[in-house]
Amino acid sequence: MQTNHPWCRSEHHWCGRFAWWMFAGILAAPRLAIAQTRVIPVWPNGAPKVAGSTLKETMTTDPKTQRQFIHDVTNPTLTAFLPAATTATGTGIIVVPGGGWGLISWNIEGTNAAQWLADHGVAAFVLKYRILPSPTGPPAPFVVKDVGDFGPNCGGGDPKLMGMAGRPYACEDLRQAVKLLRQRAGEFGIAKDRIGLLGFSAGAFATMGVVMKHDADGRPDFAAPAYGGSTDGAPVPADAPPLFILAASDDPLISPSRYAATLYSQWRDAGKPAEIHIYARGGHGFGVQKTGRPVDNWVRVFYEWLGDQGLLKKTRSPTVTP
Repeated sequence: MQTNHPWCRSEHHWCGRFAWWMFAGILAAPRLAIAQTRVIPVWPNGAPKVAGSTLKETMTTDPKTQRQFIHDVTNPTLTAFLPAATTATGTGIIVVPGGGWGLISWNIEGTNAAQWLADHGVAAFVLKYRILPSPTGPPAPFVVKDVGDFGPNCGGGDPKLMGMAGRPYACEDLRQAVKLLRQRAGEFGIAKDRIGLLGFSAGAFATMGVVMKHDADGRPDFAAPAYGGSTDGAPVPADAPPLFILAASDDPLISPSRYAATLYSQWRDAGKPAEIHIYARGGHGFGVQKTGRPVDNWVRVFYEWLGDQGLLKKTRSPTVTP
């Protein structure tokens, strides 16, 4: 590789080598980035089929916001974002994006959050869960005033409202994902008793569905429902994990007074640990992105909460399998 830069004439033979090293590094960088992620099937023997789903999975991008949306998922996966060994804490979080169970908000409520957590020592796994099929192409944006009653234990409610019939699929996949990570915790360098959930919108309702209904292997050790989630009128479980609850006062879709505040009160009344943060502005679906508002800081506040729970102290974890 040659260069005509005045600092890189022939007498500076080291400069040519330096330029080549830089070029080689640039070529290698994408490979290094890709190596940080890994896709794991949630159901090793294949997921139960979604009724009526025969279409191929697709991704679309909103040209204005650059938000990515995945449609017609039938094969659930976990995309792992693993921290460097020098910063790994031994804590793992399943990130559950929203989308009304008719699509998945992939980057703003999924990969962005996972990358931030991995950069700060927390292993993150973005769940791509089964959703309702869209036979006429990507579904139109959902327009509702309030999500209403979601029904008991991650089901029920009006199936016409925000793809409500798809909620049980998300809950089933999330329960399986928790069990899978617990079984293979050593493979990913995480502790079996430090596996939690971070769910957004529909993902928050799926998160709370698993918090409310689980067996010993599928119990999350902590959970963070963001602008969504409820107990569906059921009593708080005796083994309920700590909650970090997040919302915005100006959310036009999920009323924070009806959901976030109620959830917090129910946890506290049951004597269970909970922390709540309701920002004045943020709307619905703010996820992890830059808006120039105080709500942008929520992920760092969540990180501090993890530390307060003792979840950022490094554990002696097995070496992560390449």
